[in-house]
Amino acid sequence: MWDRSTVINGIVYWCGVELLLLLFGRLTALPSLFDLHIQARLAEARSEFIDEFFRTITWAGSLYLLFPATAAAVVWMVKKGWRLDARRLGLSLFGVVAGVYLAKEIGAKPRPSLWPVLIPGPSSFSFPSAHTAQIVAVTAAICFIRPSCRNHYRWFLLIILGILLASAVSISRMYLQAHYLSDVVGGAGYAVCWVLALESLLRRPSEDSPRNCITG
Repeated sequence: MWDRSTVINGIVYWCGVELLLLLFGRLTALPSLFDLHIQARLAEARSEFIDEFFRTITWAGSLYLLFPATAAAVVWMVKKGWRLDARRLGLSLFGVVAGVYLAKEIGAKPRPSLWPVLIPGPSSFSFPSAHTAQIVAVTAAICFIRPSCRNHYRWFLLIILGILLASAVSISRMYLQAHYLSDVVGGAGYAVCWVLALESLLRRPSEDSPRNCITG
């Protein structure tokens, strides 16, 4: 278990990253001309196939999918003895979820409304993009998990898949007219900053048991 100072440092780090997010949200409270330009170009690029693709892929960033998947991964890591990595993954997602929804309520930025939305209208505010922040946080956390076995390429492929999926989700949020570019950048930036801050707390001798190669 962590000592009291580590927990306090973690709270301080989270508050610091949250303040940066709120500052960026203040600076982008009104959509810029570039935000509107991106929305217009994406609206012009619509087709039935692309519409359906992004409607589907955007679910990869949803908490309805990521929460049970992350919870299952955390349980699996604990059973394998990878306690440090279980904390890394679980706290990465938890910290981001808490931060983005707090920022949404404080910033209260309206969703894009100049072009038709291709998904049911989300009830929360626009900044930051929660879907983007959540999938980026999980992907970034996976990047710091280093299985000590010969099959590193399998983990590398998982990271590449995560990056591609996070990129597709980020684009989908703008294509579906659910977010501006600034919302997506804010969500992704916040997730990366939080995972890096968390990693600075976790960067100490591992408590994990020796690992076997990932098989499957």
